[in-house]
Amino acid sequence: MPKLLDIPHLITGKLNYVTEQVVEIKRYSKDPTEYVYLSTGERIEFFFTSDLNEGDYYKIGYLPNTHKGVYCEKIDLGGNTEDVERVIGFPFKDILGFLAIIAVFFFLILISPYIKMKLFIPTSIIAIPTFAYLFIKNGVQNGIWFSAENDGLLGLIIVLISSLIVFFLYLIERRHSDGFDKTYIGAQFFSVFELGILIVMVFNLD
Repeated sequence: MPKLLDIPHLITGKLNYVTEQVVEIKRYSKDPTEYVYLSTGERIEFFFTSDLNEGDYYKIGYLPNTHKGVYCEKIDLGGNTEDVERVIGFPFKDILGFLAIIAVFFFLILISPYIKMKLFIPTSIIAIPTFAYLFIKNGVQNGIWFSAENDGLLGLIIVLISSLIVFFLYLIERRHSDGFDKTYIGAQFFSVFELGILIVMVFNLD
């Protein structure tokens, strides 16, 4: 019943607020809830994680019936606004992102018999010379060759490992089955992964 009563508050954003010091944070095994104890003795529950620190002061917005934390703002007692942080206790974006990943996962499985290797091969053909160029560029300009700091080297290793995995899947399925379902599914996943890395590295995204 408390959860049902809190639905209107969650939709409208009408929360209870408390500004206090966090004195203790507890997690229990097999429990997705993080329990935050305040200096007033109140306990606020956060789904998965609160991103709070013991000893710091926060303004916390929570649902009145279940005491589930939804909003949180760190209070800087020194008055330095640069140190103020805002965090969300209920990870709407994380959950939506997780659901999106699941949706993409099933979508790739569905389209893999039709696309087959049509995406993987062109992606690898583009990725290998691009990563090779970035590898040489980083090596010449920064003197960093065989290091994790050389993004081009990392990209090359990922593409080569992806290609080897798809190739071995192909050999295994060719020997033991009439279809190449696993090979095609793996090819779609690695294609998307390689494209993501390409975009991040080429456009210098963090």
